[in-house]
Amino acid sequence: MDEYPAGRTVRPPQKKVRHNNTALVQSLEPRCLLTTAFYESFEGGLGSEWTIQEVDSEARVSIRNLVGEGVVANTAAQQFSQNGNSKSLAFDSTRASGDSTKDLGIAILEIDLTGLTDAVMTFQHFEGGDNNDPLPDQHVTQTAGDGVAISRDGTNWFRLKDLSGADINRGGDGLWQLFEFALGREIDRINTDFSAGLAFNDDLALKFSQWDDRSLPFNGWAIDELRIEDEAETFTLDRPRGVYHRFNLATEDDDDYFFRAAVYGTPDGNTPIFVEVHGSSGDTSMGRMRRLNRFVSNPASGINSLIVVAPAFVENVEPGRFSTPGRFNTLAWNTTNDAAADVALLNSVEDIAATGIGNADQLLLWGFSAGGQFVGRFAAAHPYHTAATVVGGPASQILPNPEIPYPYGTAVSGTAPLPTGVELNTDQFLRSRIMYWVGQDDDDPNHSQLSRSPRIDSIQGIHRLERSVTQYHAMHEAAAARGLNERDGHGFGDDDLPGIYEFLTRQHDPGETSVRVHTSVVATKSTQMQQRFLPQNIRHVNAGDEFTVELWIEAPANQQHGVKSGSLELFFDTDVADVLSFNNGAFTTSATGVVDETAGRVRLLRGTTTATDAGIGNYVLFSQIQMKANAAISGDHR
Repeated sequence: MDEYPAGRTVRPPQKKVRHNNTALVQSLEPRCLLTTAFYESFEGGLGSEWTIQEVDSEARVSIRNLVGEGVVANTAAQQFSQNGNSKSLAFDSTRASGDSTKDLGIAILEIDLTGLTDAVMTFQHFEGGDNNDPLPDQHVTQTAGDGVAISRDGTNWFRLKDLSGADINRGGDGLWQLFEFALGREIDRINTDFSAGLAFNDDLALKFSQWDDRSLPFNGWAIDELRIEDEAETFTLDRPRGVYHRFNLATEDDDDYFFRAAVYGTPDGNTPIFVEVHGSSGDTSMGRMRRLNRFVSNPASGINSLIVVAPAFVENVEPGRFSTPGRFNTLAWNTTNDAAADVALLNSVEDIAATGIGNADQLLLWGFSAGGQFVGRFAAAHPYHTAATVVGGPASQILPNPEIPYPYGTAVSGTAPLPTGVELNTDQFLRSRIMYWVGQDDDDPNHSQLSRSPRIDSIQGIHRLERSVTQYHAMHEAAAARGLNERDGHGFGDDDLPGIYEFLTRQHDPGETSVRVHTSVVATKSTQMQQRFLPQNIRHVNAGDEFTVELWIEAPANQQHGVKSGSLELFFDTDVADVLSFNNGAFTTSATGVVDETAGRVRLLRGTTTATDAGIGNYVLFSQIQMKANAAISGDHR
């Protein structure tokens, strides 16, 4: 679905106040730098605190350059290795073809955590399709299995995490993934269940083990960037860039709300805050964050600095084992004794902005499934706090209808009260920049996570696709009545992220008007920036030939002012042609553009011109993209 193109009314600056619901959220306690108790990048070899046990004759545990060996072949995974992480600690068998006998390899780390009262353990993980044999809850050192264990005597071990299921398993997809564990909680769990006597002192040891019969990339796993440090109670700036970490509101305990945040680049007070809200599964530690991290970290994205916040609206549930109640998507987390979800989010981004980075007043919101319901309703309840919103595949919408009670309309409902100080402002909601984004095959009326009732079916439709279309038209119709301006199943892929991000960050002027774009494929570049007639397209290009794709634009009919600026992107088939270079035609001021060969697109193609009549009565050249054919091209490929 396309965006709703209405303008935005800007309210005067107001004194920033702390949001609250049933309890006043107190000021943050003074922050202090985190204590890093241990860090290992494996770039300089293993220190004396490490012990390797290759229990079986073909087991192999060693520091290796997996990119150099060709084991890590994925482009995004190689990018991690090229950022100063070329070496990692790898576990596998020396037998490439495998046999019927598995081989056990072990790495033991003796560590002193004296002085910590709580801790987070993080590491990057790469899996090569391991068979995932879980470790027993209690076992001795050379017990066969895959995973991480902890001990206080080096003999009796207790399982921390398995290399299987929801713990660490990745299914051998060729990517690196950050895993983060609340080590203090794990120690408390083990002590409660087994009277293990574990404590943050100098007696602790960690064991990483792998048991299988083939070499990487077929079996085996590797770890890198291993850290153990204080668990942040509130947001801090001393976390590694591009890494998602937990933090809580100052007045929330460890078992209540928690948020994940990652900082990219060198942020300042104007850096956008991008909020990604989970679906009903509630898991912010895996798929969506992995995809978003890979996209933002890719230089081709053109992102210089960004703050990403991923709230987890869960209660009394361990990270990674979520069972999210279906309340947060109506913004009412707990109406009796806790903050509402939207209020908690506003407080969390203000915590971040209090450190001097991030624009907490104009959030970029993207939610998927139940998260789509949340961000759509957030935009209705807090339009002044949102710069742009992408509502992705929700089970229900909030129609701009003051006759329908919340959460399906903007009338106040007695069963879902709004937080104190929150008002559903239909007019401001209609002025918001919103994209309704839903897969073309998301049309299953019997989907297990789709709310159905005669009431919601009658006012919104019987499945997600129909409800998004209904919402889109309702927004337009309601705006017109007030005189205002006007994928594939239930899921999304990596290719959707650039379009989502560009919509959220795109500069928007209420006076913008659509213009027509014309594509010409030419053998010789045009030299005139404005022409009365479009260049003639060539009919055929041979493999190996170079040619130019020209993008020409014209102002709308009866337009008194020329085209001042524009933003376009070009998609191309990488099997047919490659991009050699490009220029921004007549739009050379503040010109940008990024060639993404992997995705087959020229992105962030933007620029402005000082001409006042560009595109009036003629065509103005926006960009020229020089290309080389990999295969013969006929008119069918244009």
